Amino acid sequence: MAKWYRGGTGFAIDGDNLAMRGSASAWKTTYGSQEIKSGKCVWKIKIIKKSADMMIGVASNTKYLENSYWSKSDTECYAYYSGNGHAYGKSGNKAYSEKWAAGSVMGVHLDLDNQCIWFSKDGKNLGNAYTDVARGNSYRLTVGMYGKDDEMKFLSYNNTSDDEKKQEKDSNCIEKSTAFIMKQTKYLENELSNNKIQQLDVNGLSVTAKKFGKINDDINKLEIELAKCKSQLSQKGSILKQKMTVNISSYKQWSMDDVQLYICGLENGRYSKYITKLLEKFANDGIKASNLPELDQGDLRQFGIENFGDRKGLRNQFQKLTQGNEGGNTH
Repeated sequence: MAKWYRGGTGFAIDGDNLAMRGSASAWKTTYGSQEIKSGKCVWKIKIIKKSADMMIGVASNTKYLENSYWSKSDTECYAYYSGNGHAYGKSGNKAYSEKWAAGSVMGVHLDLDNQCIWFSKDGKNLGNAYTDVARGNSYRLTVGMYGKDDEMKFLSYNNTSDDEKKQEKDSNCIEKSTAFIMKQTKYLENELSNNKIQQLDVNGLSVTAKKFGKINDDINKLEIELAKCKSQLSQKGSILKQKMTVNISSYKQWSMDDVQLYICGLENGRYSKYITKLLEKFANDGIKASNLPELDQGDLRQFGIENFGDRKGLRNQFQKLTQGNEGGNTH
């Protein structure tokens, strides 16, 4: 659950531990409740009111409550400053991205598996801020605020490593079901040939008939559940497609949110598995929506799409943007 862990006396935190307001004009720090030692996660925060500068990021300890937490020699910290868009850490600061203000939804994306941290603003991936995040530490979401009466709200926390593990578990279940069907097919084709059936005695025929009945029952159960799943997929897919509709004729003016909806909505989500890598590469390389038709298969391969058919298919979809149409994700 998203909530604040502790904060300095210059903060007022509401009863449900989500909204936080500055109660004095001075730098003060607060920390999130989740302690991350490995894997991947993302925190989302909404800036409600902002009259002075703020800092968001992660830090390896929680002792700096009444002052700023970045640039401390005894703390591993990686932060993003609203005042100038720079990234800050104990080694100093560097130019990173754009400034941010009230109304923005800010994301802090920590990937300890790959030792990187990046930030997002209103769903837009701003690219990696650091690619050398120190391992062996525990990190918490960490926020610094200066202005009195300024306010931000903790929206969500998501452990994306858990999502990946669930997807892997689901994939393993599908593989087991497929392996089961293949095993039964092999049994029917090889171990129970026509000649073997002809040679069975009464007991053998009885045993074989029971096996047939069991296989038939199992396959019927799978077919029933598969039909239900296909029906739900079709119904929910239609609703999802309507919700994800974007205007192809104005693709050159799309935001990265529009690009995300467009790619994820193509061909019943065929390319959605690549969206995280694509958005990160687009941000790092300065690629805008207007550049999509210019991308070739070589570019898409560099962006992490290894499958030839998917590269070809996605490139064809990007080419159709110049024609003002594609396979149904338009209005």
